[in-house]
Amino acid sequence: KGKARAVHDLLDGLSRNKVVRITTPEAETAATSMVVVLTYWLSYEYVRDPRHALEPDVAAAALNRGAFHVLSLLAPHLAPASRAHLLALAGGYREGDGA
Repeated sequence: KGKARAVHDLLDGLSRNKVVRITTPEAETAATSMVVVLTYWLSYEYVRDPRHALEPDVAAAALNRGAFHVLSLLAPHLAPASRAHLLALAGGYREGDGA
């Protein structure tokens, strides 16, 4: 519950500063979704490829894919220019992942 509150507070701050356009119900849903992805991403990676997912040579790429997906959850709540900028930044985390 603490993680969701922290992410919700972050979204609330971004909304107050007009960085994101998100309603309170949307922020609650987005915060929960972000926490689920953050918390269970490595489990998902393991299910996708149990023999290799957490090996040291691919672990960083797995974490990067998780970061990409978490950041992507913000995209629908951004103005077009900000969305493009975020996705360009997040794209660095996605490179070569095949997700």
